[in-house]
Amino acid sequence: MLLDVPSEKGFGQLTRHARETRDEPTALVSLVDHDRQFPKATY
Repeated sequence: MLLDVPSEKGFGQLTRHARETRDEPTALVSLVDHDRQFPKATY
């Protein structure tokens, strides 16, 4: 299942891009289903 897998390179690239283009100190990607949240990447 996609939600239960560890962090992946693509999610890291997405967070880095979001942080740099928005000039923010931190960015993260989390996937959420009906009762859980799955952190995938933080940059």
